[in-house]
Amino acid sequence: MAARRTDNPAVIATRGRMIGIWEAGMPLPAIAHELGVSRQTVWRWVQRWQEEGVLTTKPKSGRPKVTSRQEEQQIITTARERHMLSSYQITHHLQLPHYPRTTRRRLHEGGIHCFVPAVKETLSPANKEARLGFALQYLPMEPEFWETTIFTDEKVFTSVESPARQCWRPKNTRYQPENICNIKRSGRKSTSFWGEWDVGDDRTEAGIERKAREVWESVRRRPNVCSNLVKSIPSRLEEVISAFGGWSSY
Repeated sequence: MAARRTDNPAVIATRGRMIGIWEAGMPLPAIAHELGVSRQTVWRWVQRWQEEGVLTTKPKSGRPKVTSRQEEQQIITTARERHMLSSYQITHHLQLPHYPRTTRRRLHEGGIHCFVPAVKETLSPANKEARLGFALQYLPMEPEFWETTIFTDEKVFTSVESPARQCWRPKNTRYQPENICNIKRSGRKSTSFWGEWDVGDDRTEAGIERKAREVWESVRRRPNVCSNLVKSIPSRLEEVISAFGGWSSY
């Protein structure tokens, strides 16, 4: 924990200088003028030095917490079990009399913070088995194998239910299964789409093709994009294996 300003070494040094000047015989008003502080401040620390011989600030009790230990434990437990709820929903669910910001403060004190959850498709047991099998099969491959591999992909837009907007979890646990917001595509509309729109741009078929080629060539002129992808393949496969076919951080 960072030192409070009143216990900062520079502040303590100023108080020590104050006492040293006083012991040398300088009057209190002159000390206050010399150090740029009030007379009351000088008088208080001189008196404190005479009575207790210390120059550090006494610890303060502060305002008592509005939550009991039991309520704090209930907040932590609820956030772990229903971590997609908002702080308002947690407060309302537990019927707590304080504001949601107090709930957030207790969660932060417990090492639980609010993040945007990772949104991924639901993986069936068959999906996980196939992903794990692929990773195990190709992990031993040498870098030369991936350098001669052609990678293809397409963007698919699908109508899905609105995912959760937040997730209460400890740091560095984004891709743990319980912290992923799973979405289902079954029974919903899907379409593959490659679109581009810009004010004043040529929207003819020839113009779109020209734009696509320009974007592709700009990628080709940055060789690190593809080389970094190839170099990351072993790490990607290892993460899939560690997740037993589940989602990874890639």
